[in-house]
Amino acid sequence: MAALAEYHALAAEGVEHPDTVAYIKADTGVGGGLLVNGRVHSGSHGMAGEIGHLPIALDGPNCLCGSQGCLAVCIGPEPLLHAAGLDRFAETEGGEAALAELDRRLRAGDADAVAALETAGHALGAAVLGVVGVTDAGEIVLGGYLATWAEWLRPGLDARLAGRRALAPDMQPLITFGVLGAEATLRGAFQTCSDALLDDPTSVPTAPAAPVATPLP
Repeated sequence: MAALAEYHALAAEGVEHPDTVAYIKADTGVGGGLLVNGRVHSGSHGMAGEIGHLPIALDGPNCLCGSQGCLAVCIGPEPLLHAAGLDRFAETEGGEAALAELDRRLRAGDADAVAALETAGHALGAAVLGVVGVTDAGEIVLGGYLATWAEWLRPGLDARLAGRRALAPDMQPLITFGVLGAEATLRGAFQTCSDALLDDPTSVPTAPAAPVATPLP
């Protein structure tokens, strides 16, 4: 849903989307979506776009999904906080406060924080290459803190993508950054409902008729 919202928000700002667009978002977790001709493509089981569980490091850390080295265990909030040396801070102050502290340290130029984001950028780049290789997506939209911290992710991301340019220079996706932040999911839900209503107004259930009072004898 967030993917759809960011798609329309960026279009309103003048971005010309290609036929196939992939969306990757990270905040409390890592997820994504795939859009084809402006429509969410759900796949056979409604799981298309589960980019957070795309394996990018076969010998990486275990993931809750049962696999290893998923994107989520490389760029999710917990691994980022760990890499930045904020484990103890997160334990005492909570995850949200720890992410805010990571943001503060990034903007202050803290070496550990900057290195953590650059490493995450490399992992993100590996995921982007995988998604583009399978879907031929012409655009990758990054949302959540991937957009907020684009400045620190770009070095690692660009370095990872640079290797593919020699192989297929015409297949480089456009990298754009979401503009909706935390509102993306809610706006996407509204857009999804609106699209369903416009596609088939009869699919929306009507309100039941009010009961008619029967006079007592």
